[in-house]
Formats: sequence, structure tokens, C-alpha cells
Amino acid sequence: MIGKSTNSASTSPAAMPATPPAIYAHTLPPPATRADWEPLDRHLAKVASLARDFANAFGAVEWGDLLGRWHGAAGAASPMPAPQID
Repeated sequence: MIGKSTNSASTSPAAMPATPPAIYAHTLPPPATRADWEPLDRHLAKVASLARDFANAFGAVEWGDLLGRWHGAAGAASPMPAPQID
């Protein structure tokens, strides 16, 4: 049948992970463990908060927040090592 997958196991809910894998903004080499790494969502929230504080000086709090969160997209596009995924 056209359009029907013959491998139903790959699309069944049981085959999908319960939670999405963690993506890290910054990792550290051993002896640090993953508990020491900075998750991307936490990193972007911190950067957005700092950017809001700086942008408040010239009345652009919303822009500061937006650009702080976009910082992660810029980092992902740079020629750095690939992000670490659990």
C-alpha cells in the first residue's frame, strides 16, 4: 500500500522516548560529569536575563530578551563542536 509504513515499531508510542534528550549549551571535560554541564534551556534563560538587564538602560527590554534567547541559535550555527545530547 502506498504511503503506509511497513515498520510500525518505529512509530509506536512505546518506541519513543518518554522525555526528550537533554541538550547542553556548555560541557566540561573529565573529571567533570554531566551533572556539571549547563543545559541549553537554563543557559538561554540566563543569557536572556542578562541581555534584558543591559537593554533596559535604553528602553529595549523585550529586544534584550529576544536577542539573549537567539544567542543559542547563533551558537548552534557556529563552527564549534556539536552540542552534547544524552
